[in-house]
This record gives sequence, C-alpha cells and structure tokens, in this order.
Amino acid sequence: MRRAAHFFSALQASDGHWPGENAGPLFLLPPLVMCLYITGHLETVFPKEYRKEILRFTYCHQNKDRGWGLHVEGQSNMYCTVLNYISMRILREGPDGGKVNACSRGRKWILDHGDVLKDEDLYFPHLLIQYLVSDSIYIFTEPFLTRWPFNKLRERALETMMKPIHYEDETSQYINMASVEKVLCMLACWVEDPNGDYFKKHLARLPDYIWIGEDGIKKQTVVSQLWDTSLDLEALLACKLTDEIGHTLMKGHNYINKSQVLGILVILEACTDTFLRDLGHSQIGIKDGKFQIAL
Repeated sequence: MRRAAHFFSALQASDGHWPGENAGPLFLLPPLVMCLYITGHLETVFPKEYRKEILRFTYCHQNKDRGWGLHVEGQSNMYCTVLNYISMRILREGPDGGKVNACSRGRKWILDHGDVLKDEDLYFPHLLIQYLVSDSIYIFTEPFLTRWPFNKLRERALETMMKPIHYEDETSQYINMASVEKVLCMLACWVEDPNGDYFKKHLARLPDYIWIGEDGIKKQTVVSQLWDTSLDLEALLACKLTDEIGHTLMKGHNYINKSQVLGILVILEACTDTFLRDLGHSQIGIKDGKFQIAL
C-alpha cells in the first residue's frame, strides 16, 4: 500500500489535481469533428498529427463485426457506426481507406443492416402518425416561414432560443454542462455569427475536453478534475501515511480550495432569470464549470 500511495502521489499535476481520462462513449468525438468541419476550423483545431490520433482512436474501437458501439465495449449499432464512418471520411480517409480497410468495413456493416436509422437505435419506437404529422408540418409550413411576414416570426423565435444558449455559455465560461451540449451550443453560436466573440470563446475552451491516451485522441464526457481529485485525496488519506505524503495532500487541498465558488451572482441582460452560485459549493470539474456538487 505504501508503494502504491507513493506511486499515485507521483502522478499528481503541479497544480494539485490528478489528470484522468473520463471517456468511453463513441458518439462524442465524431460530432465535434463534424462541427469543426462545418465551421471551417477543423485543420486549425486539429492539425495533421492530431487528426491521425483521432483516426487511431476510431480504428482501435471498431468491433470485429465491422461496426462501432455506443461505447468502447458496446455492441455495434447504426447510430455510432454512421457517426464514426462520417468522421473518418471527413478526416480524409478514402472509401476503402483506414487501418485494415476500416471505411469499407464500416460501410459494409451499414449496408448489411439495411438503413441509416434502425428501429433498435430508437429509445422509443415511432408510430406512423408521428412521421405523418412531422413531415406534413415541414412540407406545408416551411414555405410560409421563409417568406415575409412569417420569416420575422422565425427570426424572433431564433433570437429567443439563443438567449438560454448564451446564458449557459456565460455561466459555464463556455465549458457547458457536458460534451454533447458543448458541440451543440458552439455550432448554434457559429450559425448566429461565424466571426462573433461567442463562437471564438467556444473554440478557446475545446482543449478542456480533449484527452490523448494509448489508443489515440478522444473527447472527455465531462470535465471532472475536482471530482477526481476529491476521491483521490480520500483514498490517500485512508492510507494513513500523512507524514510521508503530506506535501501531496497539501497540494490537493489547495486545489480544492481554489476550485471553490464563493457566492458569485451572474445576471445576464439577455435572460429574465438569474443564476446564483451558492456560497461554498464546488463544481465537478473546474471552477468555470456548471456541474455543482457539495464537498
């Protein structure tokens, strides 16, 4: 136990936290690749060597049946197979490219299973009436909503919808609640203004989610440094080696103290509500995040 405690103490970062991987789902990284491709920032955010590592992660977790699962140990499904196939093609793998022909094998899995959207990929089966209603609304109302005066109504609705998105961004310092939401909010800000500060601030916080491991570059599920550090310190304290690893414990304690949110009230002009961070609570990841926990 003493050797394990000293080994683990040596893994502590200079600021007092323990860096750790919090990944696994295979539907997190492809949407980010797609978003950056759409916005024209793919090669800026992910240079050549980064893209190679993203592809390596994709190859590593292709199942023996040629598809990709919901997570690294999951059975293949259409949802993640399509996402990862599109991601590979965006990253300039040819139709038959990739390690051991990963693209052609993934495409074959998709074709063998008949369609891009399979019933087993739905949380709740859709009734025929649902498709009929949604298609009818789109076909018959879309032509009107793109013309005056109805287009003004759409513009007003979009402005209203952007308010909670900006609210979420500002209160989380553009980290957002978690990985999926981060990409959606970033893309919405780009659609609103490709050259605006909102989108640029999103780009600046992407490194918080990127992790490189032995299987390549992946995207973290959430930013969880504080959560991990708290559990790590609990384990080290249980070893009862305070005299030997006191410096490690002190650094970890200082990290937790600096991560504590001290009664900040954020009021955004764009919103009618207020967001109060109660005195003394902490975030699951870093001080800027939105996952609130009590330690």
